[in-house]
Amino acid sequence: MNTFENPINIALIFDQEVSSGGGYQQGLNAAILALKINPKLAKISVFHTKRKLANKLQENGIDSELINISLIKKLYLYIKTTAKYRVIYKLLKLIIDTNFFESFLAKKQIDLVYFISPSRFALDLEKINFIFTIWDLCHRDHVEFPEIKLKGEFENRELRINYATKRAISIIVDSEYGKLNLSKKYNIEEERICVIPFEPMYKVKSAKNNKSFNTSYKDKIKNKYIFYPAQFWPHKNHFFILKGIYILQEKHNIKLSMVFSGEDKGNKKRIKSYANELKIQDRLFFTDFVSDEELVMLYKNSIALVMPTFFGPTNLPPLEAFNLGVPVIYPDLMGLRDQVGDAALLIDLNDPDTLSECLLKLLENKHLRKELINKGYEVANKSKNYYRLDSLEKIIIPFIQKYSNFKIRE
Repeated sequence: MNTFENPINIALIFDQEVSSGGGYQQGLNAAILALKINPKLAKISVFHTKRKLANKLQENGIDSELINISLIKKLYLYIKTTAKYRVIYKLLKLIIDTNFFESFLAKKQIDLVYFISPSRFALDLEKINFIFTIWDLCHRDHVEFPEIKLKGEFENRELRINYATKRAISIIVDSEYGKLNLSKKYNIEEERICVIPFEPMYKVKSAKNNKSFNTSYKDKIKNKYIFYPAQFWPHKNHFFILKGIYILQEKHNIKLSMVFSGEDKGNKKRIKSYANELKIQDRLFFTDFVSDEELVMLYKNSIALVMPTFFGPTNLPPLEAFNLGVPVIYPDLMGLRDQVGDAALLIDLNDPDTLSECLLKLLENKHLRKELINKGYEVANKSKNYYRLDSLEKIIIPFIQKYSNFKIRE
């Protein structure tokens, strides 16, 4: 246990935009979990890097402080944490030998930093110990996608991960598959990697069994619909859904609508164009960014969550759908299928006809639908019973035991 008279000070860093979707929601879950750490072990202070986060976190009962860094210092940090500018950074360091982020935390007497996202701010820590979070290694698993190459994304992720995995006292991942993948690709001892599975959106966990359709899209969506909440990146594979819905119409004369919720990342125009080409544009609805409450309603009134993404191994929408009693249609890909087990219908991403067949089964077989919903609840309950807090405290306790040997707080 902690041999200090007082608990250690842990800084939790919230570095996600609200509009990041799953990234924000997972960060929120991680923050709520961390605030439950035994106060005899640690005092948790939450810091955020985006001004708009303060009110949003406060709405969820989280007090936080802005890390207010000047424009010049932000520019320096950007140069420091961007792969293509590393040469410039090394030259600047000869003149400016200051770690602004670390200095801020040192003044707060922080003993340990917990990055609840794969934050670039980890690169500014040289003296203070930290825990790092890695959601996925999709930049290595799927290098083909343009978003991996966009603005040096591949190089920046590599810079961040290579630095953090060498210096972090522990790296948190989402699944056993993620643990093996990280250990294999970056040659990291498995005992330094901690598995803390994702949780569904906070509002989903507290949602009531209310089937009323309180959404501004109620009057627009006339047909039964499938739902897909995802940013409009190429890897999210919206085209697969369009093709599957078209096949369902052509082969079985069934017309379903599609509701896509997410922020445009440059692919939305192409999705609209393809829907026009297939002549199904009248059944395609874009909700853009919606509130958490409206998102829950869009889930609960859908035929199914359809998520043909290439990226994983863990995604939040299936967990949210399971909790809300919504059937899931998901890719039959390594890692991803492990997340859902037999609680979802699996699709072949090379064959959109598999989507039309899955939808046909759901529409015609009420027994199958009920079975999938019940199995989804089982997965959700199993996830709820996972000892996430114990896993987090098991990282902190050994750190305290070692830390007490060389750190004496004045």
